Amino acid sequence: MPELFLLPAPWRQPKPLRSAAPIRWEHSNPLVLLAVEAPTDKPRSLRAPVTELRRRFPAFPILVWVMRPAGIPAHFLRSAAEAAIRALISGPPPFDVDQIRGDLTDDTWLGTDVARWFCETRNARDSYDGILIRKLLDATRQHATLAGVCASLRVKERTIEARMRRSTAFSAGEIVSLGVALRTILRLQRSPQIKPADLAHEFALSPDGLDSRTRRAFGLHAAAAQKLLGVAPLLVGWLHRRAT
Repeated sequence: MPELFLLPAPWRQPKPLRSAAPIRWEHSNPLVLLAVEAPTDKPRSLRAPVTELRRRFPAFPILVWVMRPAGIPAHFLRSAAEAAIRALISGPPPFDVDQIRGDLTDDTWLGTDVARWFCETRNARDSYDGILIRKLLDATRQHATLAGVCASLRVKERTIEARMRRSTAFSAGEIVSLGVALRTILRLQRSPQIKPADLAHEFALSPDGLDSRTRRAFGLHAAAAQKLLGVAPLLVGWLHRRAT
């Protein structure tokens, strides 16, 4: 298991994680989990340790701090990608907040990352069709409705919903709505200096409509969700909303 640090907002100075006890994650005090790695010339998989960290700290975005004087080896970059680690930093603190923010709010691999998070953090008895979830989420880059997503995938809505009922705990409509809401929040997080109300037009929403979208999905006002980083805390909030 790698050495662990916590990185509190504004995400410049790490603090050692000294206790093995569970850490309470709070929206009012967002934290990023820093996993220190020292890559060697011998390839090593990050999949197992990263999976364990996601299970222990499901609400924490994971950032890998690479301790190496030279550049990061190509095999290490491949291993990080296979473990769905999108944020890598190197060098001593204070860290480059813009780089961290950019990495953790990039929605390019949203479908893959969310499907992986579900599979690695949920109860092993749960069944998830990761491929289908990924496809639905990826399609929300261009489409904001289930009808639009199904049309792009060339499949009927009832077919998708039937497959989801057989293989997951979610409906296709829920996953599409989740994808749209996640992309909305990640866009807000990328521009912390801009008020959410001033970005609402990008989503064809009024300021009140934007706030309603974020509260409905995650139980958070848009301004509060904007202060977070990454999808992990949002997914925890989304599951909590579904369960209540």
